[in-house]
Amino acid sequence: MKNLLWTQDWFESNCNGDWEHEHQIKITTIDNPGWNVFIEFGNSDVNINNSEWKLIDNGENDWYGWKVSNCIFEASCDIIKLDSIFFSLLIFNQNIIYQFKIRLFVMIAIRAVKQSK
Repeated sequence: MKNLLWTQDWFESNCNGDWEHEHQIKITTIDNPGWNVFIEFGNSDVNINNSEWKLIDNGENDWYGWKVSNCIFEASCDIIKLDSIFFSLLIFNQNIIYQFKIRLFVMIAIRAVKQSK
């Protein structure tokens, strides 16, 4: 459940009076049984690259998968993997934060070199 709580906090951090009216998080059931998750990032603090469908399939009742297209995270999973879907979202965000920190470090280093000349 901690991954769902992280998603909840992420959503709240992006609510600014406008963003939450334009972008959605949808969680629905499917008849396998299982879950579908749809998250529109829009102009949030997450800007992830498109990703082809990735499926972790360990059998009929043990699977989950996701993709990202045009800033929309779509995922499906068996009935007990909902938290795994939110974990995947957390990993996407952590990769973005890591990439941002690397870019920021490089920009600071370049600026320092230019200023020292």
